Amino acid sequence: RDRRALILGVDLLAIASVFADDLLMPFAHSHAALVVGARALMSLQVDAFIPYLTWRFVREFPRVGELGRAERVIGLAIALSLAVGIVLFAANLILAALANTAAAVSLQALLAPLSRHRSGPYWTIHVLLSLGALVALGWRTQDAPRQERRRVALLAAGLAVGTAPTLLWLLATTNATVAELLPLRRAGWLLYPALWSTPFAIAYAVLAQGALDVSLVVRRALQYAMARGSVAALSALPLLALAVATY
Repeated sequence: RDRRALILGVDLLAIASVFADDLLMPFAHSHAALVVGARALMSLQVDAFIPYLTWRFVREFPRVGELGRAERVIGLAIALSLAVGIVLFAANLILAALANTAAAVSLQALLAPLSRHRSGPYWTIHVLLSLGALVALGWRTQDAPRQERRRVALLAAGLAVGTAPTLLWLLATTNATVAELLPLRRAGWLLYPALWSTPFAIAYAVLAQGALDVSLVVRRALQYAMARGSVAALSALPLLALAVATY
């Protein structure tokens, strides 16, 4: 029922779709109906919306009263990410429809995902927007209520630590020299463990620590209120006993 959990879940599925793109490589030359249908489905680059979904999550998490100027900045980032996502998604859909025509080949280097064309701007734009969202998420952690800050920071750190190394590597390796110095066979020793930690860290923060559990926040607030009331009542008892004795 929590919209933040829904946004985060869809964001993680979009991230997973990046890795799913290579699942059909062993069947690259197959013309079976099932493979052709799956290949058409895989051509939908839904990962183009990862920055948009991440910025949406940043706006919703953590929940605070008023964001002020930050609300306008985040709103602009969401609008920009959505526009970029639509353009990149639509462009790759058109490229898939054109298949191997001359027009498609000339556009692929500019708009196709970096997994196939490392020098193109697809992932450069994607990564810059996503890194901005992760920075904003860390910054917004400070806005969380004091009693919730640790759990909020745990979820934010799980998302950032898991994805930031890969985003930085993708951005750095758009340069041919860096790509030669840091091929995936070397960088993977850091990138893959970081990525693998993401589902465990987020699941722990959400399920064990209740980072998205609004009812837990309400329960704790009631507990604190009851504790303050109890302390006030107990403190008044000696005064009440003195008043009774004096009477």
